[in-house]
Amino acid sequence: MLSDESLIEMALRGSQQAYSLLAYRHEALLRSVIRRYFSDPNEVEETLQDTYIRAFQSMHSFRGDCKFSSWLYRIAFSVAINRLKSNQRHAQRMDGSIGPDSLGLAYTPEEMNRVEKEETRRWLLQAMSLLSGHDAWVLQLFYLEEQSIQEICKASGWTESNVKSKLSRARQRLRSIIEAQFTLHLMN
Repeated sequence: MLSDESLIEMALRGSQQAYSLLAYRHEALLRSVIRRYFSDPNEVEETLQDTYIRAFQSMHSFRGDCKFSSWLYRIAFSVAINRLKSNQRHAQRMDGSIGPDSLGLAYTPEEMNRVEKEETRRWLLQAMSLLSGHDAWVLQLFYLEEQSIQEICKASGWTESNVKSKLSRARQRLRSIIEAQFTLHLMN
């Protein structure tokens, strides 16, 4: 079986088959990242395709200082966050959208819980998008992907104490961002 590094070299020389094999090899990882942000299968598929396009366009900049899967993960994370932001801006521009309350219908407790969870998730993702790449990435892996410290060490090449330190600092920075950027919104 060819290594990712060999396939990358072949893809950079123009081999479509090598790129397709790389995409296929890492598709499950990318889908799992994207599904954290979107439940709609069409959104997942479009975000996955956007991730493949961005990865293909940027492959020449892959330096190999991290695992290829980690590099792809960061691209998928970035594409998903950007798509969420775009969707939110589009939703805010739409006038007169029809929802249950505009039709005189009440939300059920389950729907209300789902809406609240989705809103909390959007706030968290928006706050995380304001973090540096490493901060957002380590928080994403640990809390949203539920990876262990050891798994993060393998993915990043960092030591265990380095991962713990980065997690602690990232949590502090995230708290500061939430307090600075979102306190007024959360209080309303």
